[in-house]
Amino acid sequence: MVPPTDPFPDSEPEGTDPPSSGGASAPSSPPSFATVKAGLRAQARRTRKGLADAAGAAGDKAPGAPLSRATPAGAAAFHGAADLLSRLTTPHETIIAGYWPMAGELDPRPLMAALHAHGCRLALPVVVGPASALAFRAWAPGEPVDQGALGTFQPLSLAPLVTPSWLLVPLLAFDDAGHRLGQGGGFYDRTLAGLGAAGSPVVAIGVAYAAQQVEALPVEPHDRPLDGVITEAGVRWFGEWPRPDMERKR
Repeated sequence: MVPPTDPFPDSEPEGTDPPSSGGASAPSSPPSFATVKAGLRAQARRTRKGLADAAGAAGDKAPGAPLSRATPAGAAAFHGAADLLSRLTTPHETIIAGYWPMAGELDPRPLMAALHAHGCRLALPVVVGPASALAFRAWAPGEPVDQGALGTFQPLSLAPLVTPSWLLVPLLAFDDAGHRLGQGGGFYDRTLAGLGAAGSPVVAIGVAYAAQQVEALPVEPHDRPLDGVITEAGVRWFGEWPRPDMERKR
């Protein structure tokens, strides 16, 4: 299976100021929010690619290969499974949505396999449209996948639609407050907002290399911080746990 490529390659974001055509220059103004984020994404992609290349050289392999805690994906699976399972009172009733990795993302499938082995139900996202929230279909390790939109891989269309209560979220960078820099498509922003509006408290956990952490990220009003992040170095939680909205649902 050919690895998915980055659906959001580096490019000038729509709505940014065009390059100067010469002549007298206008007074300089601060760069737009979109321009700042585009620059951060370009740098974060380069950083993540270097980390992924190094991880591949160190022995991270496709699912089914022997898993070693000496590799980033193996270490993240070890730390993540131990931490998440300690927080789940009924794993067999919990649906955890992961993702099929692409463009250097840290592979969450070893973690998903470990959670599945302890009774958790799994799902993968489905891109419905360019301006829509993600849908989710049930999936288990070893089951086939189809190629979806934007180079993603998703469960077969016969797999039932499900609503996850935990999301493993890919990212380009994260900061000390749990803010996340995504690819720029807005899919997870819309998804988290939609699930929250529907009254389903969702725990969003980033999956990343530890070196993807940055000092601070620019934040917009619609940006929701992650609840936690899983890396090869361990698991970090942001804010109060359990969240008050989760307590109310019990």
